[in-house]
Amino acid sequence: MMRKNTAVQRWIAGPLLSGALGVSACATAQPPVASLSQAELAVRQADERNASQYAPMELQSARDKLDDARLALDAQEYERAHRLAEQALADAHLAEARAEVESSRQTAHDLRLTIEALRDEVARASAATVYLLPPSAPMELQLAREELDR
Repeated sequence: MMRKNTAVQRWIAGPLLSGALGVSACATAQPPVASLSQAELAVRQADERNASQYAPMELQSARDKLDDARLALDAQEYERAHRLAEQALADAHLAEARAEVESSRQTAHDLRLTIEALRDEVARASAATVYLLPPSAPMELQLAREELDR
């Protein structure tokens, strides 16, 4: 009798356990709306901060992955959509960081050029300086001549 009970329990427990796992998997798989929103915001911010100028490849990668995440969401492939949205977010942050670095580099280069131009201007100005004798010197010379003539 014990054997029958065990066999019946296995026949019942197996499908019940599989069904429970399937239901819990469906219950946890929700549309990754928050991930997509974060990725969209990050791509928009990166674009506003000139990432298209300084990091075009990274920004394009973020846009492509965001588009793929939207397609996966439409196909109800929520796990894939979530993964792609996270990758798009990372790519957007990378694009923004690279854009910031390149922008800082460009600013530093421009400042260096300005400093060099100012140094050149100061050097030219100091070389062109003419030192004049004080205004009293010619008068003293004239008085000295008159004194000699007498």
